[in-house]
Amino acid sequence: MDEQLSHYIRETKSRLRAQQDVKAAFSQVRDQICADVETIVENADKGRPNIPEVDYSAVQSGSVSEQQRNAIKKASAAIVRGVFPRTQAEDWNSELGEYIESNDYLTKAEEKAGIDKYFSALKAGRPQIY
Repeated sequence: MDEQLSHYIRETKSRLRAQQDVKAAFSQVRDQICADVETIVENADKGRPNIPEVDYSAVQSGSVSEQQRNAIKKASAAIVRGVFPRTQAEDWNSELGEYIESNDYLTKAEEKAGIDKYFSALKAGRPQIY
């Protein structure tokens, strides 16, 4: 690491320490993360979703409850159910399956394994990107 960057990092750390108790801030964040992990594990054990779910009709009618909105804000995500009729989603899935099969996509993807420098490095496994 070059000296200019090292100096910048030291100065930034010094400014941060002057603004707040960094150890206390870290401890507070760590405690919150641990509590969130416990909630996630508990929800998983009890079969409850960790990402809030809401029906599209509630979104459309503006009847999403304050509790649901808060859960969505906390999770920074939501699953919206009932956006499309089930038959439409099944048709799309069939169409995608036919595309994959007719283009021999999976074999070609295996041949290209490791070429992609972003998705091939994901630790979460091989994402399905078509």
